[in-house]
Amino acid sequence: MDFKEVATGYVLLEGPRADGDAIWFGDPILGGLYRLNPDGKVDRFVPEMMRIAGACLNADGAVICSAAGGVAWFNPKTGKSGMVVDGIDGKPIIGANDIFPDGKGGLYFGTMSLTSDNAGEPPKP
Repeated sequence: MDFKEVATGYVLLEGPRADGDAIWFGDPILGGLYRLNPDGKVDRFVPEMMRIAGACLNADGAVICSAAGGVAWFNPKTGKSGMVVDGIDGKPIIGANDIFPDGKGGLYFGTMSLTSDNAGEPPKP
């Protein structure tokens, strides 16, 4: 199998998602949502959004992604973004990881306990 380098300068690539000939991905360490275009150019969106670790494509063209604080959305046509889910049972989500559509309009995603990880404490459920 042959491999071809298509982009460099990232720390940790997460959540690649094909969108036609483009690829969306996040870098949880550097922040932002990226799109690798067919011509090789990489666009960066929402640089302030940290810990993007998964992405899904919505029917309206928005990208739904797991991020610090929960599950977020970004519309590349308008530049607008926001949160889809930022809490569960009244408790804030510290971070979401991995995301996958269920094929029925819902999403599966995992949550993270980054406060304990960042403080050097044992992970919590």
